[in-house]
Amino acid sequence: GERGGSGATGSTVNVPLPAGTDGPAWLNAFDAVVAPAVRDFAPDLVVVSAGFDAHADDPLAGLALHDETYTAMAERIRDLAEDRARGRMVWLLEGGYDLRAIAECSSRCLRVLAAA
Repeated sequence: GERGGSGATGSTVNVPLPAGTDGPAWLNAFDAVVAPAVRDFAPDLVVVSAGFDAHADDPLAGLALHDETYTAMAERIRDLAEDRARGRMVWLLEGGYDLRAIAECSSRCLRVLAAA
């Protein structure tokens, strides 16, 4: 996969996952690949494209994440931002097609961030 442009190799991290990947497998991939890359890169700001279309209830989902996965995901991202970016984050709501999943998961993410 793509790893970043000239002079920026490693600045792009792609984690291809098979269809049907569930929350525990997704979080394991995050912990094994994404978190170490963020720690090594040490960004000034963490920007999150907060999409919920990987939720198991999403009609277009190829993955099988659940509400709890998004809570755990938000906790991990928050912790990385606190550790490497002095807590600086921007979260942008972007995708998802199941209204209940979007509402519940965005609420869960906001609760995690509000507790920071």
